[in-house]
Amino acid sequence: MNTDIIHPKFKDGRVFVSPVIGCNGGCKYCYLKLRNLNKPSLNNLGVSSLIEQITSHQDFISGKNGTIISIGAWGDIFQNIKTVNYSVKLIIELMKLGNPIQFMSKYGVDSKNASKIANNIQYHNQMLYSTTITSLKKWDELEPFTFSPKKRLDTCNMFQEYGIESNVLIKPFLPGITDIEFEHIIDLLIERGIKYCVVGKLYLNKEIQYNLIHGGIMCENIIKEHSTLDCNGDIEINSSSITSLYDFIKKHNDKRIKIFLKSSCVNSNINQTNNPSNYFINHSRYCINCGNCSKNRILPPR
Repeated sequence: MNTDIIHPKFKDGRVFVSPVIGCNGGCKYCYLKLRNLNKPSLNNLGVSSLIEQITSHQDFISGKNGTIISIGAWGDIFQNIKTVNYSVKLIIELMKLGNPIQFMSKYGVDSKNASKIANNIQYHNQMLYSTTITSLKKWDELEPFTFSPKKRLDTCNMFQEYGIESNVLIKPFLPGITDIEFEHIIDLLIERGIKYCVVGKLYLNKEIQYNLIHGGIMCENIIKEHSTLDCNGDIEINSSSITSLYDFIKKHNDKRIKIFLKSSCVNSNINQTNNPSNYFINHSRYCINCGNCSKNRILPPR
C-alpha cells in the first residue's frame, strides 16, 4: 500500500478521506500497522486534489442530503501541529461543499483551531466530531501513545461549546474488556453530556488476534464473521460478530443517550435527514430502527 498517497474512497453513502496517513498511537488492535502505517505523514495528494477527486466522482452527491464526508480513516488527524494545521485546512475547504462531515481523533486540538472550524460551518449540525473509547481501565495498555479517555472527552465538550455535536465511538468492542466496562462507559458519557455513541466491531486478522490473545488482552473465544473495512470495501478482513452488540444497544438505548452501529446514523439523526447509507431502506442489520430514516426517507423518482 502506498504510504504517501491514499485516494478518497466511497462506500455506503460516505466518502473516506485521509489528510494524514499513519499513526503513532500504538493501539494494539489497529489495522494501520498491518500496512506499515506506524508514523504519520501528510497525504501527498494535497487539499485541492483530494477535493477534486471527491467532487468529480460518480457517486458523490452534494449538499445536506448528500454524501457524508468522513475524515481521518488512515491516520489520526490531530497527532501533532503539522497534522492539525493540514487537517483543519482540509476540513474548512470541505465544509464549503455543504455536505455533512464527520471527523475524529484520539488526541485533541486547541480552542483556536476549534474556533476556526466552527466559524466556517455552513449550517447547524453540518459537523460531527467523534472520539473513541474502548476501555476506561486499560486504555493505556491498549492505546499507549494516545490521549486518555478523560482528555478525549474534554475535546468533545470543547467542540460542543463551539456548537459542534460530539459522538463517542465505543469501538472496537473488545470481548472481556469493553463489555464488562460498557455500563460504566455509558454512565460517563451521559455525565459528560454526550448524547450519541456508536458501538463497533473489532477487525481481526491472524496478527491482530495473536497480539491480543498472547498479550493477555483478549480470550480466544470470539465469534468471527467475514467483513470489509468501512474506509475501503476492497480490503477484506475478519471481524467480531455484529450480532453480539445488539443486546448492549437494546439495554442502554434510552432518551439519555442514543446508541448506533454506524456513525453515519448519527450525522443523519442530528440533521434529521435520510442516511445516504440506506441501512433502513435496504433492511440492513446495521439499522437499529431508530425511526429517523422512516420519517426522512427520500423516495426515488418514478
